[in-house]
Order: sequence, then structure tokens, then C-alpha cells
Amino acid sequence: SRGSTMLQRLPHVLKFKLGWCELTKVLFKLEDGALTETVFSQALVGSRGVGGGLGSRRNSSSSSSSLGSRYDELRSSGPGMASMTDCVGTDVAMRNTVCVSSQIGCRRMCGHCSSGGRFQRDLTASEIVGQVAAFAVDHEIGHVVFQGTGEPLDNPAVCHAAHFLATSFHKLTCTCDGVDVDCWPKEAQTASQPTICVSTVGSSSGIRQMALVAPENLSLMLSVMPDVERGEPLSELLACSDEFAARTGRPVALSYTMIEGLDTERHIDGLLAHMRGRMESHVLQLVQYHPNCDALPASRSPVRPSTPTAIRHCVARLKEHGCRVGFGQYCEFPSALLD
Repeated sequence: SRGSTMLQRLPHVLKFKLGWCELTKVLFKLEDGALTETVFSQALVGSRGVGGGLGSRRNSSSSSSSLGSRYDELRSSGPGMASMTDCVGTDVAMRNTVCVSSQIGCRRMCGHCSSGGRFQRDLTASEIVGQVAAFAVDHEIGHVVFQGTGEPLDNPAVCHAAHFLATSFHKLTCTCDGVDVDCWPKEAQTASQPTICVSTVGSSSGIRQMALVAPENLSLMLSVMPDVERGEPLSELLACSDEFAARTGRPVALSYTMIEGLDTERHIDGLLAHMRGRMESHVLQLVQYHPNCDALPASRSPVRPSTPTAIRHCVARLKEHGCRVGFGQYCEFPSALLD
């Protein structure tokens, strides 16, 4: 991107496993002393795995069909029922995703999110791109998702950063300890650029602006959760998502976080209503809710995640009505857009 920025990786690192994902959450100190967080996700990829840039540069393996139904079993077994170690000895690869923050804090006050109401400032395009570069030095990045702290479409720099990552990632150079390092390995010069997904609770102007400049590897995910703060009616935002799908020719993901009490038949009926007339242009991405992954005890949320039984029931009902449905962790690239 135009210009440069310095991100200091702090020693505080949180590593944890959620289902089929191994996550690394890292804090970065920016030039003005502010802190931002980034999550690096490595997910199991089997016969249905998709995406370029699999595995570590130091120990990269390719996707194989030998995992077969075992991978499907892991994905369908429900949250927390299988870890990456369950597949030791099988020929699997990793899908590497960087989940970036777009703001320090957030202006929105969404019910299930811990970062709302603590807005300090927008991140610059260079600070956003720098989060990806920090992990690209050691890993081939297949996907980038804007689902960290902040509402991406409230930050004007996100459109430029997302476009750069989708089209010019191979030009990115990172200076580490005084040494310039290409973030794109020479052996991968002919590979595809990372696939980008901007996840938002909604901004009609932001969605329309993205649709005008979105390259073919940039997707949109719109939250349809009932407890998020929107400045516009959801019906208007859904209409904007229709425009995005029509202009780009790519499906839009409607995301829904699986939370106890918001997973009833009434809520499933609401999701089906959102999908009415959109079966070809939209997909549904259900997201596993993980409270307190890194929160201090005093700030822990009383919100509870849906049970595996409730999640399976929701998926089954949605599929019965012809919806394309994915399920994944909050910082994963939406699996519904990979099928």
C-alpha cells in the first residue's frame, strides 16, 4: 500500500483450539502506542479444502482426498467435539487465514461483542495490511477476513486495504529486524492472490462502494444478527447486498452467530425469511460463539453459545428449505463461500 507503518509484535500471544481450527491471537503495538489484535487461523483442509497458499513455508503440505469422509465427519461433529490432533497420521493440509482488525475499539454497540463502545480511532490501510504481512513472512496466506475488532465499513481505509490485499499482495515487502522480506514466496509467484472477505453489520454506502471496485476474489459477509447496532434498516442493507451480488456475480454470505436464546424456531424462520428470493445469490454462514476466549473474569459475557444439538437442528432446517449453509469459527473465512 502507499506508505508504510511499523507494527511491534508484543510477547502476549494466546493460542487455542476450537473444533478443527488452531488459532493464534497476537497483540501489535502501533507507532502511536495504541494496541490492536490479529488472529491467525489454521484450519484442516481435506478433499473439499479450497484455496491457495496452504501450509507453512517451512513445512508445507498439499491438500489430499485421502482424508475424505473423515474431514466431513469432523466438520459435522459439532463445536468442540474434535480437535486438530484427531487427524494425526492422516494426509491433511492447513488453510491459513488472517483475521484482521479495522479499528481500535468500535463505535457500534452489538449485544454479543466485547469491543463495542470503546472506539479510539480507525486503523490506516498500512496498519491493516501490516497485520497480514506479519504472518505472511512465515506462512503462505490463502485467505484474509475483516472480522477482528471494529466495524470495517465505518473505516474509509478498509476499501483501499481490501483491494490492495486482493490485487497487489505479491508486491508487499516487510522489513523484519532491518532485513527486507518478500511476503510472497518466489515459488508462488504464479499462484492466486489471497481471497478476501469483508464482514460487516452493515453500511449501505460502504457496500455500494465495495461493489464498484471489488475484484473477483473479494467477497462480502453481512451480519443478520438481531442484537447488532445498525444505523439503517436491515431490509435496506439486504437490498444493497442484492446489488453487490448482481454487480459482482458472486454470492453474499449472511452471517448468524449461534447464541442460546437466539437459536429458536422463530429465529430460524427469520433466517429463512432473509433468504427468500435469495437462494441463488446468497449463502448462510453460521458462526460458533466463543465467549471469554481471552476476556478477563470481570468482563466476561453472560451470553451463552448454542448447544451442538441446536446448531445441528438449525443447519438441518435451513438445508431442508434449500439454503446453502456453512458453519465455522468467528475468525475463519466463511466456508459457505468456499463450496
